[in-house]
Amino acid sequence: MTSLFDIQTCVLGAFRDGSHIVYAIQVCAGPHETRVHRRYSAFAQLKKIALRLLTTGPCCHQRSCHLDSVLRSVFDEIDLDSFRVINTEKLVQHRIAKLHFFLQRMRDALLKCPGRPRRLSEAHGCKVTKLIKSFLDIARPSTWEGEDSHRLA
Repeated sequence: MTSLFDIQTCVLGAFRDGSHIVYAIQVCAGPHETRVHRRYSAFAQLKKIALRLLTTGPCCHQRSCHLDSVLRSVFDEIDLDSFRVINTEKLVQHRIAKLHFFLQRMRDALLKCPGRPRRLSEAHGCKVTKLIKSFLDIARPSTWEGEDSHRLA
């Protein structure tokens, strides 16, 4: 199983999918590299759910989240405007930079996390960790290895 603490991400760009803009994220987890596509609203949803898990609990084995002190500020401080706008090239480029900064900030916060909370979050099945892994598509069961995943994004 891939640890959330071992991943690296990079927002590669964006493309139009019908009437929506989709952002391409490169995810490196150990020796494996993949690309996931997420709409901007998916980042806002990730923030909303993560903050709810971090603040209301229970998260880690019926306790508050072991990563709360590390991740709450990352999710709190990112401003993801969720109002409807015309996706101009300038706005899309601004969002690419903002999303890349957010993912790098999350990674930096996780890397600075002391060893004990890291171990406890993984041992106790941290819901925030699972949420982030799912968002980055690295939480796939081992039975899916090598298979194409056909899902609605």
